[in-house]
Amino acid sequence: MDRLCLCSILHSAPVKNFSGSSYIFYRSNGNWYNWKKSRTICERSGYNLVSIESREEWNFLNHTIQKENTIEYFIGLWKDPSTGVWRWLSDNSTVDASNKGDWPWAKGQPNDGNGELSCAEMYRDYLDNFGRYNDVSCTSRLSQAGFICEFKGGGVSCKVN
Repeated sequence: MDRLCLCSILHSAPVKNFSGSSYIFYRSNGNWYNWKKSRTICERSGYNLVSIESREEWNFLNHTIQKENTIEYFIGLWKDPSTGVWRWLSDNSTVDASNKGDWPWAKGQPNDGNGELSCAEMYRDYLDNFGRYNDVSCTSRLSQAGFICEFKGGGVSCKVN
């Protein structure tokens, strides 16, 4: 499946370009997705769930999702079960989870939910946690969640006839 095919699957999902990458913002639209299924959809098209590697990229994504109706988006952040360290899918770099409530985590996050919360989402706005991260189950389906796919090397556009 190529990127054009993903565009067809996601229909009217907005595509934005930033700093050499293309992003598809898939809205929930009442569909039930989980982190693993979202990752699979992105990967089958040559994309990945977004890995947020700079404050500028986070600002761009946060600004973009604030204009959407979807309240949470799966992102490419997961907790390595062997080490308990949070890592980005794109380059395996780590994210500090020791200062709960500090950027980029929402207040009180990650809270680990008895060891079952090993994937992450980005809130549009939840209790004034604009653009902050929350740990979630990788397999629990959420009716309010969308996901963000990223293609590095950018310049991709989705034109569906």
